[in-house]
Amino acid sequence: MFKKFKEKSQQIKNYDKTIGRTKIRIKKGKQIKEELEEIGITKEFMTIYKDALFSIEKEEEAKDLVNRNTWNIIESLDQILSALLFTNCDVYSYAFTKEENNYKNNVIYSYNFWLMDSAYIFGPFVKQVKSLVILSGTLNPFASFTSELGHKFNHQIMAPHLITEKQVFISCLKTGHLKQEIVGTYTKSDNLTYLDQIAKVIYDTAIKVSPHGGTLVFVPSYAFLDNLYKRVKNFNIENLFIEPKSGSQGEFEKILKKYHNRISLKVPVVLLCVYRGKAAEGMDFKDSSARAVICVGIPYPSLVDPQIELKKNTMMNTNILKVINGMRHRLLEL
Repeated sequence: MFKKFKEKSQQIKNYDKTIGRTKIRIKKGKQIKEELEEIGITKEFMTIYKDALFSIEKEEEAKDLVNRNTWNIIESLDQILSALLFTNCDVYSYAFTKEENNYKNNVIYSYNFWLMDSAYIFGPFVKQVKSLVILSGTLNPFASFTSELGHKFNHQIMAPHLITEKQVFISCLKTGHLKQEIVGTYTKSDNLTYLDQIAKVIYDTAIKVSPHGGTLVFVPSYAFLDNLYKRVKNFNIENLFIEPKSGSQGEFEKILKKYHNRISLKVPVVLLCVYRGKAAEGMDFKDSSARAVICVGIPYPSLVDPQIELKKNTMMNTNILKVINGMRHRLLEL
């Protein structure tokens, strides 16, 4: 299967959208099935694929030879592709991307299958459990969240935050040391003056807080992360770490371990991360691990991100937007 995907990636010439250095080919509904069949992923092929998976699953020794992360990908592909080929499933959008990396002089291809309706997965799951508790610090507004899952929760609680205002200092910087306005728009993402001003802020902050802990920096995208990393390196921060875009969880864990070890030496330490990336989701950066946090831009994907546009179109055809708009109206009345 992976060989088929790889061979086809070199042949694709027609794209629907271009964002920066990334070209995107998008398919929906029946178009996805046609695209898969053109690649060679047919019902007959998936039947053979399923038989191979079954053979591996029933042999423990064979299954042990497959990395856990790889096995999860293989199973996920089976679930998604089977739904697309054997049923009338229309809750996925397909996007093939071609990203040209000028700095590394290479091209990265990726196949993406994006779930547009969470209820498709959540509904069958709920039927199999007797009790379900969802805990998170970022579920509010709850009305839109529950509507998207297609499930009514009988009990809800919104607890107050443990941290008081006296424990946090928040500041917004409008200009940097070069006296230029800091505007985090897409057009500025590779502007050297803009990047150098941010790099200087990171350097000064890391020096200042080093006796007390490390400095975390969050940026909007991995492309921006690469650009900023090159500018921050010019300040010769010895302990400068960067969140890897790909690789196993073990690779990221090694970087985190080095980050924490350097902090204990009370020297300037910086970890550059991406919003919604590995470091931003579910990681516990407490006390000295995040003595300073620098947020560049806003923690939301771009409005022209194809995944966001596709999701918005899906929501337009459901009642989810009606729920959100109704909630906004009630807030305005208050």
